[in-house]
Amino acid sequence: MGHQRQSGDERKFASSLSPDKARAGHRRLSIPERSLLNANYAILRKSIDRFEVVGSFHSCHSEAYRNFLQSLSCYDLSSVHTMIVMMDSELQIQKAVQLLSSHMAPRFAVIANARVDGQWAPFTVTDCLLALSQAHRKLDGQLGEQTLRFFIEQIQNGRRLISVDDQT
Repeated sequence: MGHQRQSGDERKFASSLSPDKARAGHRRLSIPERSLLNANYAILRKSIDRFEVVGSFHSCHSEAYRNFLQSLSCYDLSSVHTMIVMMDSELQIQKAVQLLSSHMAPRFAVIANARVDGQWAPFTVTDCLLALSQAHRKLDGQLGEQTLRFFIEQIQNGRRLISVDDQT
């Protein structure tokens, strides 16, 4: 009574949520299992070898997304690997933009010796877009030939990441 017919995929999914597998550590639910089985949608988070169910809901409501975002930690948002790119302040803007836009991994670079007093400055994909926008606005091909030092001093208004003593 009150049971609905399930397709083969639904039975397979429901059996994967069995209590035996839960005790064996095959799944992790942040929500009650009953609410998952009654839901139309689920929010899954990929872990190393499986998906974790973070939330479930019947229709697109902001409450489900709020619960999902509250369940995230800084470790969930960090990448699997990290690459730090360092650029010399005398590198041309055109080459720096090509480097950051042609590869998927680096989205941030540190510009070393950006000023004589030992300050280091950031250069991000957002800065690449800013450089392209500046070059388009001025309709001047000369911006790409300028150095990153010029970009930091003139366009970023001297924004810096850290400042260190030259003697260290």
